[in-house]
Amino acid sequence: MRKLILASIGVGAVVVSFFIGRWWGSTSAEVELMEDEMRRYDKFADLDRSVLPSFQTRSNVITSGAYLMDVWFPGSHLAPREIILHCENGQITVPAPHTFNRSGGSQTLVVTGIVVSWTQEGAGYEADPKYVGLIDGSEMWGRVYGWNPGDQSVGLWRIYPKSNKTDQQAGPATGSQPIPSETNRTSQAAGSHH
Repeated sequence: MRKLILASIGVGAVVVSFFIGRWWGSTSAEVELMEDEMRRYDKFADLDRSVLPSFQTRSNVITSGAYLMDVWFPGSHLAPREIILHCENGQITVPAPHTFNRSGGSQTLVVTGIVVSWTQEGAGYEADPKYVGLIDGSEMWGRVYGWNPGDQSVGLWRIYPKSNKTDQQAGPATGSQPIPSETNRTSQAAGSHH
């Protein structure tokens, strides 16, 4: 009887160990796959940053004010979201509370010539998706990588001025200036010699 109880306990321990090991292994494998996927998206974002400067765009006329942001994924379109952009000293900032990150703090977008990029803190499944795109006139557009697993892992985004009658009559936000970019400087320099 005693041997039967010890044998039952031993078999129970083996079974429990098997299921814990299997769960632990599958969780580790999922984390590793997610990390591999995010590294791949980082490489895609880097590729965009290196190729996009060769694209032709309209001169940068982004000014401080209200904008709408659209995001599309295969088979879905997120509702447009209002954001506020603050443009000063060649930088674009999204002040709190109209920000991209979960913490709610303001966020500065990286602007290099005509290329704009940023990382969104902890969206979707706690990944940090990368946004990379172009400044094209008064709007920006590009790709987002790693927003959510599956069909929402790669998408397109666009930020454009929020239009209403008051904005159209008033024009650009008071005191804001377009952000200078290499494209603007080149265009201005070429125009000043003629």
